[in-house]
Amino acid sequence: MPAIDDRDPYEYERPFWAPIGQFVMAFGYLERDIGVSITRLLQLHDRLQGGALLTKIKSTDALIDLFEPLLKALNREPERVEKAKELVQRLKEANTFRNGLLHGPWLAYFVEDGQFQKLSKKSPSAATQPHKFTVTEIGDRTREVMKVQGDLGSFVQDVLKEHRAKRGYTLWHDELP
Repeated sequence: MPAIDDRDPYEYERPFWAPIGQFVMAFGYLERDIGVSITRLLQLHDRLQGGALLTKIKSTDALIDLFEPLLKALNREPERVEKAKELVQRLKEANTFRNGLLHGPWLAYFVEDGQFQKLSKKSPSAATQPHKFTVTEIGDRTREVMKVQGDLGSFVQDVLKEHRAKRGYTLWHDELP
């Protein structure tokens, strides 16, 4: 049996570090793309205008709250409206998970099931409750964030193509990849 001093003090935490870092990176890209999508949907022709607007939005909840009515205003067909609602719901779920993962204290590690418990909230006004996180769950949520990022880009691109076709014009960002 190893001496107490030989034990890795981060034995239980260490497996969580890389998955949490991957989630943070993936969510950061998603957050950026929500902002880019807002800028594109508002048809701001100058990237500085979009940047100026987005610096005033202080939280991801607020970004999503701005994005949601933009999607509703630009999508009247029932199928598109339903896709927009589903996309916004996925954004909200990803943000709720992110808030729970990143904010609040880590409490205890459960050796038998490889879970870390921490206090988190489902929303800013909700009561703080314990939630158990696993490495697998964090990895699954990271993949979902990456998928919703791709779906967001495709959806916004489709909306913009349709509006350009109806109005017969192009925008400064049509040449962007």
